[in-house]
Amino acid sequence: MPFSYATFDEISSRLAAARKWFESVGVRVEGSRLERLQGIVANLVEDLSTLSPEEAVAKWGEKETYWALSDARAFCEIAEQFSSLPSHLLPRRKLATILIGPLDPLEEDPRTPSVQARNTLAELELAADLSEKGLPPVGFDDVRVDFEGRDLWFECKRIHSSKQVPDHV
Repeated sequence: MPFSYATFDEISSRLAAARKWFESVGVRVEGSRLERLQGIVANLVEDLSTLSPEEAVAKWGEKETYWALSDARAFCEIAEQFSSLPSHLLPRRKLATILIGPLDPLEEDPRTPSVQARNTLAELELAADLSEKGLPPVGFDDVRVDFEGRDLWFECKRIHSSKQVPDHV
């Protein structure tokens, strides 16, 4: 995940645009993780207008702020990069999947479907990052791109414990 120098106001604007794009492609956002992120970022922006950055971080907590901003960046990049894809190529089911689940990954249980949203978010975020570098996705059974006339497949595995590493290599 690349580092971002965006301001909270910029993140808030990009999230609003991302929400509009999700809705424009038929993915319902109401009550979703994206909507909750919008609320968190809006509250951060409001708090930063009256509190020092240190006070805002103390109020919100480093972990909560990190995950909110990290996920917000991912949703924005996905919307921005996928907006140029042909409609028939959009992975609408996966886009809907990333909108569910807890905001905090520590609330996930790897033995249940609660991890699916963040697993899929990692996959789509990789696709968006590759697209930004000039390799737009051409398939979403994991991530597939065309590079110099060849299909490149990226198997996306989010590791939940060190025990899983040998299984996924």
